[in-house]
Amino acid sequence: MSEKSKSNPQELELKLELTPESADRVEKLALLRGKHGIGTVQESIYFDAPGHPLREQGISLRVRRSGETFTQTIKRGSGATGLFQREEWEQQVEGFDPDPSGFDDAALRKFRHLFDRLKPVVRVEVDRSIWLLDWNGSQIELALDRGTVRAGKAQTPIVELELELKSGDAADLFDLARRIGETLPLRLSALSKADRGFRLASGEAGKAQKATMPSLKAGLPVSRAFTAIVMECVRHFRLNEPLIAHSPEVLHQARVAMRRLRAALSLFRGVIRDDAYPRFRDDLRSLGGTLGNARNLDVFIQRHGPCLSGTDGAKLEQERNKAYAEVAGVLASPLMTGLFLDLIAWAHTGEWRNSRKAKRTIKRFARKRLGKVWAKTRASGLRLLELTEEERHHFRIDVKKLRYDVEFLGSLFDESKVREFTSALEQMQEMLGDLNDQVTAREITAILSLDFVPDEGNWQAARMLKKADSRYRKLERIDPFWEA
Repeated sequence: MSEKSKSNPQELELKLELTPESADRVEKLALLRGKHGIGTVQESIYFDAPGHPLREQGISLRVRRSGETFTQTIKRGSGATGLFQREEWEQQVEGFDPDPSGFDDAALRKFRHLFDRLKPVVRVEVDRSIWLLDWNGSQIELALDRGTVRAGKAQTPIVELELELKSGDAADLFDLARRIGETLPLRLSALSKADRGFRLASGEAGKAQKATMPSLKAGLPVSRAFTAIVMECVRHFRLNEPLIAHSPEVLHQARVAMRRLRAALSLFRGVIRDDAYPRFRDDLRSLGGTLGNARNLDVFIQRHGPCLSGTDGAKLEQERNKAYAEVAGVLASPLMTGLFLDLIAWAHTGEWRNSRKAKRTIKRFARKRLGKVWAKTRASGLRLLELTEEERHHFRIDVKKLRYDVEFLGSLFDESKVREFTSALEQMQEMLGDLNDQVTAREITAILSLDFVPDEGNWQAARMLKKADSRYRKLERIDPFWEA
């Protein structure tokens, strides 16, 4: 007989990845000195219907065995890059089979009809050690998990530190994480245990990940919209970061994540600009530049590799290896983990959130800001054929920012109109990108003293520029969807 479900709509967890060596040092942390941890072995099974519709809706259903106790849990809500803030319902059950009888309508909303089709998809087995801490007056549960995530025949190890706010201030959660990070190398986790397993089940694990954006509601405060966008951008980066050394496409996606994040800071700067803002703007620009150096070499090699002499090819490969080594060095730096931890803490708890501008609705903000960004882009676009190479470079950046801004805020407007505008932006951005690649190729050829001479002549650049201008004129003919 199951017990009545319990709801905890304020569940707030910070998940951090550790190396196995670092995990061995957790119990020796000064903040745990004299404290007794509780050890337990947990086995969890996550369920979904064919096609994984629960996962698509941001819902997880698991049954966990700890000792002789089986607990069924439904979680629903956002989980992005370390910080997981979700509604949660729990009930004790008699075994691993899901049982809907004890859950109320709020818990089963959107998927009661799927219960008969649920099948086990993911199995997680962990050894967990738990400590309850009083940190600056807040109650925080610290849990160290070491184990394995399985989906079918695929499996992956997991070594993770979870900080869950039981009561108190969310700022203390981040403060505790920073303190631990002073002693142990940490990485924000972009995935829950369930996400890891479902990615194994679907074959997504180990592949480059493209960006996704949350669906925003018109009445959402600007502060919450900005935070949601930042979290998804950082999640996009963290999903690709561990695989950067293995694939040019992964590095490209990591660079796109940084560009999107910087675009978000630029878009919302009138709301979020405070004493901390310059640090995030400058550090993200620096990281983006490091990724950009490696990406430019990848593009050059992909485009011109077959035409290179052996000597030129060796020079480029050596330079590319140096660029990737620089990327790896930056990403391994404790400053990098500190940067992202501080960034999401600032996005969630920064003083800027208390301003009048931050409390306005996102729909009103979107109309005004998209209008301003479009006006700036349009001023250069109307005279595209007259722009110098340097001016065209800045115009390309403006076009890219506009595209990201439209993607950030597009869910607030008519989907078909947003799609039409975005498509025209993408086409123009592609042409401007090809023109920029020609300039970059000349620069790489000169810097590395290559014998290779890019075969794109002025006539080809002129033809591409006319195409870009034609695509801009197409964009001009589309009514700005935010003015409707």
